[in-house]
Amino acid sequence: MNILKGSNNNMANVRNYIAAGNTAVRKNLKARQALADNKPDYGALGEEAIKAERDERIGVIMANAKANNASMDASTQIKGAEIAKDRDKSIAASKRSARKAGLLAGGALILGLANKERLKKDEPDLYQEMLQQQLLGRNQSITDLRTEIDEMRTDLENSTPSSIPTSDSTIPLSPESPGTTPISSAQSLAAGQGISNGGGSRYSVDQMQQLLVDRGMDPGTARQLAAVGMGESGGNPTIDTVQSGLDPNRSNEFSVGLFQINSQSHGDKLRRRGYTVDDLRDPGKNADIAIDVYNEAGGLTPWSVYNSGDYRQYMKL
Repeated sequence: MNILKGSNNNMANVRNYIAAGNTAVRKNLKARQALADNKPDYGALGEEAIKAERDERIGVIMANAKANNASMDASTQIKGAEIAKDRDKSIAASKRSARKAGLLAGGALILGLANKERLKKDEPDLYQEMLQQQLLGRNQSITDLRTEIDEMRTDLENSTPSSIPTSDSTIPLSPESPGTTPISSAQSLAAGQGISNGGGSRYSVDQMQQLLVDRGMDPGTARQLAAVGMGESGGNPTIDTVQSGLDPNRSNEFSVGLFQINSQSHGDKLRRRGYTVDDLRDPGKNADIAIDVYNEAGGLTPWSVYNSGDYRQYMKL
């Protein structure tokens, strides 16, 4: 639009210069006509003609120059418009190329990620496989333990109290029960196996129960543990398994006192309370450790006479 407007303005200027030239020519013609008709002053008329001719030439020259300039301006503007148009086309093409390159790059990235995921799925997950193997191993261990527990439970259910061995001795407890193996110091002494009865006074089941109740145990549980103690020591607070002959060489244990505390198995409890093995001959301290053993085991299973059921005969004493 600007190019056309500039061209129109230049053409108008050219027409103006041409009109000026035509005017000069007409003046020249009028001067010559006047000279022929009226025969005026030749000097003045000649002068006027020269000026008209000069003006005519000047007008023609200026018109030609303006025309040339206008043509050059129009050509320049047209060329500039073509250059600008080519520039815009180049920019647009560059943008299209950039967008295309971006799309190609994005597509390549997506394909790369997809391929990576595919390879990732195809590859073995070593860490997961290791965890699965460990889990299988643990499950197998649990299964084996359950089987072992079931077998032990079956063995216990099928066993009789007299079949639970606690020593190598086969000395009978009494003539009424020949061949029965002693499982406590009290039974060993009753069988005449002991080398000493330990001396001192004996505790009753009631007295042993009170020792336990005084230390916080409930009366029902204390009664059971007192009956166990009577079956283990016969109420003798100083007896041990060497004196009773149950284990004279300490090959299996060294149990001491009213509740026959195994000093080898429960030495940690003695150390926690600051007791020595000889302190177990004290009825009160022996009762302290007995309660600790009961609490740790959650029951009376650490004592043989409980597992055999022999303690029941002392529950009513």
